[in-house]
Amino acid sequence: MLKFLDMFRRSRILESDARQKAAFQSKYRHFQNLLAGNNRALEIMTDLEQVCYGPKPFTIEYITRQAEQLISCVYDIAEDLNALSGGRYEGLFESVERIGVGILQELVRKRRVEKTSLTIPLQHLSLDRASEVGGKAASLGEITNRVHLPVPRGFAVTAYACQYFLESNHLLEKAEQILKGLDIDDTEKLINSSREIQSLILQAPLPPDLEAALMEQMDDIIKDRGPEVQMAMRSSATSEDSEASFAGQHSSYLGVTRDRLVEAYKRTVASIFNPRAIYYRRSKGYPDDHVIMSALCVEMVNARAAGVMYTWNPNDNRRNVVMINAVWGLGVGAVSGSTAADFYEVEREGRTPTVIHTAHKPTQIGLDERKALVELPVPEEMRDQACLNPEQLSKLVEYGLALEEHYRVPLDIEWAMNKRGRIVLLQARPLNLDFMTVQRNDVDPGRVIEAVSS
Repeated sequence: MLKFLDMFRRSRILESDARQKAAFQSKYRHFQNLLAGNNRALEIMTDLEQVCYGPKPFTIEYITRQAEQLISCVYDIAEDLNALSGGRYEGLFESVERIGVGILQELVRKRRVEKTSLTIPLQHLSLDRASEVGGKAASLGEITNRVHLPVPRGFAVTAYACQYFLESNHLLEKAEQILKGLDIDDTEKLINSSREIQSLILQAPLPPDLEAALMEQMDDIIKDRGPEVQMAMRSSATSEDSEASFAGQHSSYLGVTRDRLVEAYKRTVASIFNPRAIYYRRSKGYPDDHVIMSALCVEMVNARAAGVMYTWNPNDNRRNVVMINAVWGLGVGAVSGSTAADFYEVEREGRTPTVIHTAHKPTQIGLDERKALVELPVPEEMRDQACLNPEQLSKLVEYGLALEEHYRVPLDIEWAMNKRGRIVLLQARPLNLDFMTVQRNDVDPGRVIEAVSS
């Protein structure tokens, strides 16, 4: 009997030891899992940080996948921690789910543009409506309506109109499928994907009310300017991120007549998917639907001369001068620097010219019959003639300084002068000068820069 009791006691001890050993092994496994999960979470967080602040290209889809893995990893950590502590931290599960759902909802959030008019005449625009029509159109409206300086007649096609067009044809969803898994460093694939998406956009019909709105605006201009009027359809993209710079990535079209208006608009919208624009967005992680293309349609100036004006010397802050380049014909050559240009420096204080350099200008940029930019010969008697006479130069400087006074930042201004000598302003954007400071308290320079840059 005593022998039996001793054996029973020993078996109970062994059984207890086995249970304790199993419990210890289980806790040890959870501890190992916790450490491994923590290391994995740190690896994902490090990768996200390197992606956000480094040169590595990425897409919003990649960020979403990494975020999903991180949330799953943190949920596993919470399970292991509760297993080790006997369920002392059950509130972690609710916190992980709440935070994770919030993160994923923000990442997959589709940008919605507030419903507005489909088109807006330029005379009804100002910087206050930049979110509706983009910076380029809003700035031109500001120039004419609040500074009361001459600009071409025109209208904006709103961001809402673009979203309406794209959504009515399911074009963003189709573009997303084409671009899924795209390696932006595969140039051939990037170009082919761009062409495929742009082809879909060009073939898609405009909603009837949008097409009617475009034609109504155009017909109003034709009534005033005549049936031969030609327009420029310029991109005026909007973006949620005020620090993002999409300048130069989207397309504009010149010499647009009434019968080409719809095509020009669709081509401008399609330029959202230019290879360069896709590459930029994907390298910075911007979703495609966060760049909505509003457009600015303005009357083309039958330019005798055109050019660029800086209201401050961008290279030397000690030079208190306005700088102007001028060419015959369209100002494309002055903007790009591809055409010989006259150069003027005018003192800001006394408005006195300090430098007048008249270039030999054998060629000018114009439009051919297909409305394409071409290089044309300048008449012999004009090749060594100054583009601006003293009165025109003085008027241009006056306009530039009036705009700078309004915006309270130095500006880069595009201008044109028609055959009758009337100067109009085509665009104004800030010069990025570190030495300049904004003095006026009621002007937000960040908002001005965001609105007039595009």
